Amino acid sequence: MADPKDLQALVRLQDAIEASIEAASDAELREDLAMEGRNPADVAASMRSVFDRVGKAFRQKRLHEARRAKEVALHAYEQHKATLPAAPHARRALLQSVIAAQPHLTMQFRDLDHQSDVDVESALQHLALLGLLPDPGEE
Repeated sequence: MADPKDLQALVRLQDAIEASIEAASDAELREDLAMEGRNPADVAASMRSVFDRVGKAFRQKRLHEARRAKEVALHAYEQHKATLPAAPHARRALLQSVIAAQPHLTMQFRDLDHQSDVDVESALQHLALLGLLPDPGEE
C-alpha cells in the first residue's frame, strides 16, 4: 500500500497542475500544445471522447448494478433447494394444502392427479422461493 504522505503529495501536485491549467489563457494553452507538437483540435476531440465515455459510464452505472444484482439473484434462485417431504404422496399432499390455504394463488394446474412427481416438486420449490410453504415444524 502506498505511503499516505506520498498520496497527499500526489494530490497536491494534481491540484497544482489543475490550478495552472485553469489559470492559463487560451493562447498559453495553444502555445504549450504547439511546443509539444499537438493540434488543439485533436486534443479537444480527444477530451470530448473521454467526457463522452465517462458520461456514458455514469449514465449506465445503475444499469450495470441492476444486471449484477439480477445475476446474484438468479444464482441464489438456482442454488435454492427447499426441504420437502421425501415421499411423492406427501409432496402432493403438501402442495394440495398450500393450494387450499392460498385461494388467491394462480397456478397452471390445480388437479394434481395428472401432474408428474417432478412437476409437483418443481411447483413446491417455486412456492418455497416465494415464501408460501409452511415451516417444516408447522406440519
